[in-house]
Amino acid sequence: MSSTETKQASSEVIEALQLTQAKQYEEAAQVLEQGLEAGAEDPEEQALLYSTLGMVQKKMGQIEQAHKSYLSAEKCSPEDPVLKIIVTRFLLNETREYDIAIKKAKQILNVAKEVPSLSHQAYTMMGLAYLRKGKVNKASEMLDKAMSESFEGMATSENVDFNLVEAMLREKQDINKCKDFIQAAYNLARNKKEYTNMTAFRQILDSFETTNV
Repeated sequence: MSSTETKQASSEVIEALQLTQAKQYEEAAQVLEQGLEAGAEDPEEQALLYSTLGMVQKKMGQIEQAHKSYLSAEKCSPEDPVLKIIVTRFLLNETREYDIAIKKAKQILNVAKEVPSLSHQAYTMMGLAYLRKGKVNKASEMLDKAMSESFEGMATSENVDFNLVEAMLREKQDINKCKDFIQAAYNLARNKKEYTNMTAFRQILDSFETTNV
């Protein structure tokens, strides 16, 4: 793919994002579809076009089409862990294909096992999938792994995903372990001197003392 074609594909994504921000979803989808029809040759550019199209289609409520676009994006860039996270989250929240989501999350671990923030995301999503399947023990096991070594290697507390903790608290499962997770997140924020997050996490911890959670 030439540098001109690369710039063209990137400009189409930028234009589509601007249209999406203005809630002009059909126009955004058209721009991206035209970019794909133009025949971008670089796999990463194809993946970017497809994944952006999937995002736009999801906003339009076109779940089946969005699913196809995300899978096409993943085929174009099969080793991209961030793209796998997007696809896995889509499977969890939109199509509710929990077994496939678990499989995808395991693939994330294979390609990004040395990146703590991505591994954390993978374990969190696996835990959510297991919890929604009614496998509480497996969900609890994933929560342990999601906070492995108190988030050792995480660059910032902003990367801590609380979705699994929130889901388990709603179902009143493993309350003490959820509290340990939040405490570890607080310690991470303190170590990184992220005072806004420290305050937020402290308030959550204090709520355990004043409620029946």
